[in-house]
Amino acid sequence: RQRVMAGLRGCVLLLQAGLSQCKKFFHPARLLPVVQGLHEKLVVLEDDPELQDAISELCELWWREGFDGKESLIAQSLPFLMSRSLTSNRKVDVHRVYAVREAFFLFDFLDGSIEDLRHLLIRSVVTPAFLRSAEGRRFISFLFGLNPQLVKELNALMHSQIPFGRKSILEAYGDILYRAWKGAAGEILVEIEKSCLQVLVEGAIYAASKTLSSACRKVLEGFISQRAEAGVEGMLFRLQEPLLFRSLQVANSNVRRNAILLLIDMFPLQHPEASKEEKEALIERQFALIEKLLLDPCPDVRSVTVEGACRILRLFWEIIPAANTAKLLTKIVNDIPSDQSSSSARLAVLEGVTYLLENPHSHDILKILLPRLSPMLNDPAVTVRTAAVDLLLAVKGIRGIPFHKVARLDSLLSMLADDCDTVARRLTRLLIPSYFPTKARIVEACNRCCTLIKRSPSAGARFCSYASAEGVPAESLFELLKFLCGLALPDSELDQEHREGVLLAVSELGMSLVSLGQWKIAVGSHLTGQLLMSLLGVAATSQTRSSIVRLASSLPAKDIPELAKYCGDLVITSAKDLTVLDSSNEIRAVNSFVLSWGGFEDLAGSLVDKLARFRENTSLQEKPGSSRRNAKAKASRVKTRSSPRQKNCDTLFTAAVGAAWHVQIFLAESDTRKALL
Repeated sequence: RQRVMAGLRGCVLLLQAGLSQCKKFFHPARLLPVVQGLHEKLVVLEDDPELQDAISELCELWWREGFDGKESLIAQSLPFLMSRSLTSNRKVDVHRVYAVREAFFLFDFLDGSIEDLRHLLIRSVVTPAFLRSAEGRRFISFLFGLNPQLVKELNALMHSQIPFGRKSILEAYGDILYRAWKGAAGEILVEIEKSCLQVLVEGAIYAASKTLSSACRKVLEGFISQRAEAGVEGMLFRLQEPLLFRSLQVANSNVRRNAILLLIDMFPLQHPEASKEEKEALIERQFALIEKLLLDPCPDVRSVTVEGACRILRLFWEIIPAANTAKLLTKIVNDIPSDQSSSSARLAVLEGVTYLLENPHSHDILKILLPRLSPMLNDPAVTVRTAAVDLLLAVKGIRGIPFHKVARLDSLLSMLADDCDTVARRLTRLLIPSYFPTKARIVEACNRCCTLIKRSPSAGARFCSYASAEGVPAESLFELLKFLCGLALPDSELDQEHREGVLLAVSELGMSLVSLGQWKIAVGSHLTGQLLMSLLGVAATSQTRSSIVRLASSLPAKDIPELAKYCGDLVITSAKDLTVLDSSNEIRAVNSFVLSWGGFEDLAGSLVDKLARFRENTSLQEKPGSSRRNAKAKASRVKTRSSPRQKNCDTLFTAAVGAAWHVQIFLAESDTRKALL
């Protein structure tokens, strides 16, 4: 058997080489019986896949060359090739199937004997290799033209995959259906429109699931994107118009939402053969429905309508009548932002207007309307405030609309000082060209940043904190650090309020540079012990002192006796005087400093010792048997005079409370918790 198989492989290779390269010496008519014999044995040679594949390639070559008798070489080779392409999942096998696709016309798909082949063909709809390759998608489109019954089966399998399909699969289905529809005629064309496209339109409108509705619209995009081709727009109008306008006014809010999304995708929905007057009336009807849905009672419908209206204006600004444009924008800018029942609708306004700014023709009217959106910078929803700042960032790139004309600078600085990190970072990006322009000379840039700090110290500190993350070069920030350190010294002309802001900015700027790693040594070299103590000396509030100590704790450890004494005195004072515990942030900063620069073990040991001494003192219990009367008499004597022992107990109690408070802080912070335990 091995010799026979080897002989067959040699025979096949010889035939392939001869038919493809030496046609003058190989006569196909004389070789046909040999090839037919090999073709008939194709199925029984399953124990030798390589030989099977070689015989199949020989039959494919015979078909492609158009030799006589090619019809007799497909009954076994095509099912084998189709099965191989489905299991191997290789693009090269899909290419081979596509190259011989015309051979499938020879099969009678009403004959029950080819049921296995029919199942193989239908499986191609869910096979990744066919969906990923252009030839595979063309092949599936070709299958739709073989038989109306096959169209139904292909549609059924395709529809079962749409609810769970990824974006790439849905786009592939849209491309497949468009090609199939374009090449179809007669009964098959009717079947495609009825059993596939009409079902997709109904699913896009009536689906209870947003995911299913979105998936159906994604498949329909394969046709909507080709609406300029002959016949496409008319077919879409014919299938959608009876359902769409009625669905925009039904009681079910989910159907209204789905319908407006489909209308937005289809806009302008019109029949290509209608008269000019009919087209204008139809567009006016669509605008009237959009305006109505902008005030829909359902927040979700309002949101998608706002986004869709802005998308329509962005794409079709030049052809939309000015009156319709003014009406839509007035409703969007005036009515929706005051809707406190839905943050999603307010968010949609900002995102839609930001998208609309991409059309330069909209700038003239938006220049007038945008200031009306400035109250949304103070919206209670952080997503809305973030979108409002994103809108200002989009405006910043437009020469004709200064962002400070849209929102007051005082409001922006207040947000920068108090809002969350997400908003503050975006505001820093917005204000960098104004308060630290990287293209200006460094002295001018530093003076501008100082102006910001004087105007709003808290905002200036956060600006310095996020400047590095928003693209300001570290070299420039290091120069700014040195500039601000000079301003904060006692001999500068700053008043105390502005000096406090500069100190906060120095701390934030230093921490930001130290976090970059390579700048840690440079910052530590500049912030000498003398300079750090000078900065601490001019700091008037606990907040600024704690920020300076935290900055020191992030620097390389150095010998600064004055700073160590300052931190030690604060810890001792807080352990004795409970009123100092109000300065918790400063004490936390001292703890971080001690942990970073050494001495944490001594500090922790001292605190534990205070707790232990208090425990020993309180372990002395009164002897049992004392009467209540004696206890009352003792309490009366304590009120009138305090013994040395009582004073000692009070002192131990105060020290223990301070120590316990410190230990609690240690346990609350991850770095000190590990060291303490």
